[in-house]
Amino acid sequence: MGGNVQVSGGTCWRPLDEDDYKTNCRAIIDNKSGHVGIWIIIRNSCGEVMAYCSQTLEANLSTRIANVMAIQRSLQFGLKCGLTSTNIESDEATVIKWINLGLHRDTDYGMILSDIDVLKADIRGMSFSHIPPLASKAALSLAKNVMSIAEDRFWMDEYLDSIRRIIQAEKPG
Repeated sequence: MGGNVQVSGGTCWRPLDEDDYKTNCRAIIDNKSGHVGIWIIIRNSCGEVMAYCSQTLEANLSTRIANVMAIQRSLQFGLKCGLTSTNIESDEATVIKWINLGLHRDTDYGMILSDIDVLKADIRGMSFSHIPPLASKAALSLAKNVMSIAEDRFWMDEYLDSIRRIIQAEKPG
């Protein structure tokens, strides 16, 4: 299984199996304005970005529930794009544990986590991984950036040069 890994001095891309996709997702909260920014990045086995999405929600949410929603929306976005990921990465360790162990039925987030269970049920080999917060600098930078954008956006295949620089910095070579 591939993905971002932290190594001495930074982050490095570890390739996926051929024909697999990996999704990084991240949520950032602006408590002053009551907004949540969500970023989703889907990459292929070569580390190339196939699609990404930014969403802004007007809501007062905890960090944990915002990241639960980012994972849920990652699954939905991948299915809509036809890019079903086999691995979803998040820096929210508790949520990843709940998803992997099914320990969420009695939580405040139980309905959203149950929806994640339904969405992932048809995806063979699906895994959810915890990564350190700095392991996906692209998702973090883009999540911070989305707070200045007042609309939801998504891109497939092509993306802005500023985003390309962030993403290319994580790829080997």
